[in-house]
Amino acid sequence: MARTSSSLTVFCTIAVLLSTTSAIGVNYGGLADNLPPAATTLSLVKTTSINKLKLYDARADILNAFAGSGIDIIVGAGNDQITPLAQDPNAAVQWVAANVVPYTTTSIVGICLGNEVLSTAPALGGLLLPAMQNLHDALVAVGLGEKVKVSSPHSLSILAVSFPPSAGAVDAQHAEVITPMLQFFTETGAPFMINAYPYFAYTGNPVNISLDYALFQPSAPTVKDDSSNLVYTNLFDAQVDAMYAALGKLGYGTLPITVTETGWPTAGDATETAATIANAQLYNSGLIKHIQSGMGTPAKPNVVLETYIFALYNENMKAGPVSEQNWGLFLTTGAAVYDSGLNAVPGTVPTTPAAPGTDVSPSSAPVTGVSWCLAKPDADPVKLQNGLNFACSEGKADCVQISSGSPCFEPNTLVSHASFAYNSYYQINNRNAWDCYFDNTGMIVTVDPSTPGCKYQGAP
Repeated sequence: MARTSSSLTVFCTIAVLLSTTSAIGVNYGGLADNLPPAATTLSLVKTTSINKLKLYDARADILNAFAGSGIDIIVGAGNDQITPLAQDPNAAVQWVAANVVPYTTTSIVGICLGNEVLSTAPALGGLLLPAMQNLHDALVAVGLGEKVKVSSPHSLSILAVSFPPSAGAVDAQHAEVITPMLQFFTETGAPFMINAYPYFAYTGNPVNISLDYALFQPSAPTVKDDSSNLVYTNLFDAQVDAMYAALGKLGYGTLPITVTETGWPTAGDATETAATIANAQLYNSGLIKHIQSGMGTPAKPNVVLETYIFALYNENMKAGPVSEQNWGLFLTTGAAVYDSGLNAVPGTVPTTPAAPGTDVSPSSAPVTGVSWCLAKPDADPVKLQNGLNFACSEGKADCVQISSGSPCFEPNTLVSHASFAYNSYYQINNRNAWDCYFDNTGMIVTVDPSTPGCKYQGAP
């Protein structure tokens, strides 16, 4: 399914990764009005094990900020550029000259051209290959043909058959367009790109697909492909192997695949019950462990599968259901929504007080004695974010201490950052109980939550 993460859909040009430690990347979208500066994002990324990012454009501020960082970047050209790039080789030369050549110290390893074009803009399908060829020729002309690989991501909807995996086959209407592309990828060393979302497969058929199977859980029922005798323990592998099988039927069974998008949303509307933080953490942490193990898929054992998680940040300007705005590993404040396994220092919630926290209401009486205000660990993340935003702006809380590189930035989680900000607001307002309400996401505790590296206001 096409994601709506980018301001423009894009073509993807990307290098194949050679080690499992670098096989996981993250998509860096821009559909939000509260994104931090690119330099701040670089500081955040450096606190994690992320060493690859995929953009949906070629923003100069990002490319400049990441210069010399050692982080590989995939840049994008929008769907609106497919036609001129296909029809005029000089347009490709100019695009490469403007968006790749100037950034000599930035590790640009790919260009993404279009996103799920055959599914969302099929009229452009016939222009994809000539546009990619022109971009590749422009890269070769400046000596970058070996470093920067050109490809275009496809939705799994291009498959006419996807189950069982060994029966995977490209829809006939797309096969005549895709087959010449596969030869181009073979000649240039580029991978075939797909967006694989077990989330959408599960939510579209929850009766026949186990949630545990979609979430990489050991308790999941296994699925046997009777034709191949291969056994599947998770839906992601089954989706990828269906595409491997489809490519094989077209004569390109050895062509590498890159998963350019996959992920799980952390929140949704009342009908999107599978979109939760718990499920997102299970999916992405399970995915990361699976990819980094190097075990490959049942049909392609021990073959490293380069995979990009969607997405780095929540994006508050995305259209559609609530879930569309909540795919991020991080909030735009820099707080981790959950510990995905990519944090260099895994995030945790503040230490649970010895005495239970006290729920408060706006009408509670002032608190006597020493106390602190913390965020409830199980609070709604949207409400937590709203509370954090208020405390750090109108509330005039001391939020400098939870900025990247500051003493209280770690653990880098929404609950931890909200707790510090809530407490600062609570303390500067004389510890009134109603100043720890925050839409019922705050709780008062009597045990000092400070750590050796982070002192909470109000501590003796």
